[in-house]
Amino acid sequence: MANKNLPKSFNAMDEQRFMKNDFPVAASYAGEHGDVGCCDSAGRVETSATSQIVLGLQSGLPKDVSKGGNADVDTPGGETCSAGDLIAVYFEPGLIFTGQITTGALTDKYTTQSGAACFDLAGDNGVQYIDAGATSYNIFKIIGPWKESNGSESAVGAYQKVIACFNSLVHALGSTA
Repeated sequence: MANKNLPKSFNAMDEQRFMKNDFPVAASYAGEHGDVGCCDSAGRVETSATSQIVLGLQSGLPKDVSKGGNADVDTPGGETCSAGDLIAVYFEPGLIFTGQITTGALTDKYTTQSGAACFDLAGDNGVQYIDAGATSYNIFKIIGPWKESNGSESAVGAYQKVIACFNSLVHALGSTA
């Protein structure tokens, strides 16, 4: 059965095991729960992977520091932040999560074992996915296919749902080359 194209960013698996840290966001940050948080040149969270330093997955809504850091930014679901607002991020390099890949292949878990040949991030806030055709920033390693609600593995091919992790070479706490 063919997969449906429904990117919903990423979902942490066994999230109780993983530490979350609050980080300041870049001006006009508009990430959503499950988006990949990367570090910009000022050390603030952004959703663009061009910085090549991954912090982790966003957890929840940004907190407005002008309200003491305890209130959500005013427009949930399409929040635009001020520089310095806080966002909780699953910050551990060993985080395992699920997501959608452009085209899954049986060999993905083997071809991404090299830190220099992992896949890139694509999509907009709230609908991010893994781009199997791009290896410029080498963010994602594929662990294997996701099991659908009926117990079968997500079909190999377009829009496959996968289990993935971050390439430790690009994670802020990961190993270095």
